[in-house]
Amino acid sequence: MSDFKDDLISDIDDFFDGDYEVIQGRTVPSVDEVAFGRYGKEIEMAMLFIDIKESTKIVDAFRLKTAARMYQSFLRGVTLIARRNRGEVRSFNGDGVLVTFYGDTKCDDAVRSALQMMDFVKNILKPKLRNYFINNKQAQNLIFDCGIGIDVGNVFVVRGGC
Repeated sequence: MSDFKDDLISDIDDFFDGDYEVIQGRTVPSVDEVAFGRYGKEIEMAMLFIDIKESTKIVDAFRLKTAARMYQSFLRGVTLIARRNRGEVRSFNGDGVLVTFYGDTKCDDAVRSALQMMDFVKNILKPKLRNYFINNKQAQNLIFDCGIGIDVGNVFVVRGGC
């Protein structure tokens, strides 16, 4: 264990010694494009995050297949809207979706996506789900809705892990 601990300390110390080599970029690189160590890529981007409010309560109130239908419909709609507006889906976090936008129209694209996503939830998905909520006593006090946020700025991308 002692050799492992010494190696671990040495690896961690390496991150604190010296400076990072930073490359400017316009898109998120693939894993292979960023070397492991003190290397990174700085990118100006807009980031959008959307997720279902009180999703744990909603899942608990419904059968698994019904909850899956809701989640899959939500994630599919959000993904299609993001891609249509030049967004790149970077991750799914449970019921949440993280989307990045680049270039000169990144802010407009992110805001347009957010508005279209809210319209999708309000005018397409919620009417489809209305009867599921009305007919389920556990869900009668729940409302299917989502929260959404956008931030714009420089992101420093580094390779993590090993």
